[in-house]
Parts: sequence; structure tokens; C-alpha cells
Amino acid sequence: MPARKPKFFDGDVVEAVQSYAWHSEAIGGSVVVQVGTRHAADSDLVKANPQNFISLDATQLEHEARLRELYRNDEPRVEPPPLVELVAPLADEDAVVVCGPVLGVPEGKQMRKDDPIVKEQPDAFVDVVGEGRTRENSVVALSTIRQGAGDGSTRVVFAGQWIAKDDPLVDLHPLQFALPAANPAATSARGRKR
Repeated sequence: MPARKPKFFDGDVVEAVQSYAWHSEAIGGSVVVQVGTRHAADSDLVKANPQNFISLDATQLEHEARLRELYRNDEPRVEPPPLVELVAPLADEDAVVVCGPVLGVPEGKQMRKDDPIVKEQPDAFVDVVGEGRTRENSVVALSTIRQGAGDGSTRVVFAGQWIAKDDPLVDLHPLQFALPAANPAATSARGRKR
């Protein structure tokens, strides 16, 4: 709805409530009117744009009301599309870590099992949480650990992978392991209830 046009009487002096530009055919060009400038109410400038002026005896509240009226928009506000898509946190149980050379994937970085890189190179990844592992009975390897056996075989635990708390590797290298983080799905669910 357009702003209402106030009525002024000839001989009144009025004040501009906002700065604006106006093209006048009479002078053959544009005029820039600054906020607070005073003009005769019977001038072409005021007659063409009365909504931009207010009486000199108007209060500050009346000035503010006129500006609100000028910029009022009766159309419902349209929410802009989100700039960032929020993705649910990745649970350790649904993640894999790299166990071989994969370009662009650092050691220990968790990835979703359905990630295109994982699907493309499934042999280069292992599950973070192995069979029988829970947060209560496991620790997480902070770096990749290789342990050679007397028969020439090598055991490898990859960075980010869970192993049992009572595993001999944990006793040998206690500073290379940490407790699993809290379940991100449970943490975010608690956060939403507040």
C-alpha cells in the first residue's frame, strides 16, 4: 500500500523527512532533496512528492511514523534460501577411515560409508567401529600403528580406528590412544531439546 499523501496549505513551510532525487520537467533536470531541508508547501517539488515531507511543527515520533509509513511493505517477507546446508553429524558407527593411499584424504579423517570416494575405492578404507566394539569397551587410535610379529606378519591399526581397551597395543603405546568422543547424534539430540 503506498504511503498516504499529507495535505499542506499554501504558505506552509515543510521539511523533507528523507533524502531523495526528483526529475523535474519544468527545470529540465533532476533535483536532489536532502533530509531536513525546508520548502514551501505550494512548490512543485512538494506538490509532486508530498509523502516525503512533514509539517515543521511535527514531533520526532511523527517523523519516525512517516518514515515507517514510507517503507511499509504489506507483502509477506520471503525467506532467502539457506546459504549453507546443515548436515547431520557423522556417527563413528557410520564412518570409515583411510587404510591406504587415497589422494586428498588425510590419515585418520572419518568419511561416510556412502561417500563417492569410498565407493570408488572400497579397499582403501576400513570401518571405524569394528564388530563387537562399543564406546564403553574401546579406545581410538590417534595415529596409525604397525606391530610386527615373530612370524613376519604385521598388524596394523589405522588412525581413527577403534580397538579394545584391553588390547596389548594399548598397554605398549598408551599415549597413542584416546577414549571415543561422545555420540554426535545423541549430543545434537540433547541440544535440540533445550
